Amino acid sequence: MNTDKVIFETGATSHAVNELILYTNQTRELAELRDSIYTEWANNIPFTPSPTDKTKSRFDKLFYAAADAYRKEFPASHNHIITMDLSEMEQYTLLYAYDFDNWKSEHGYK
Repeated sequence: MNTDKVIFETGATSHAVNELILYTNQTRELAELRDSIYTEWANNIPFTPSPTDKTKSRFDKLFYAAADAYRKEFPASHNHIITMDLSEMEQYTLLYAYDFDNWKSEHGYK
């Protein structure tokens, strides 16, 4: 039996986290919120160059907005999202924090 964890294309190790990240990135309002968080972070110089508890907490608001929007859009099939545990929430926010450098380079920040 293979005990290795599956790692999805987003870097997530759970289906719920992966699905919520994909939903966030493909939903205009949520993508705009994500970008506003990144922009605020990029303009707050000096900023921490690597994710920490403080930087990943920047994405708590995004997590709650995404989970709520998902619940409303998919009322019959949202249980895997609304029952995400703390470690899944932390993974969601940490993956966005780790993606900050990619976002910066794609948006012209040094």
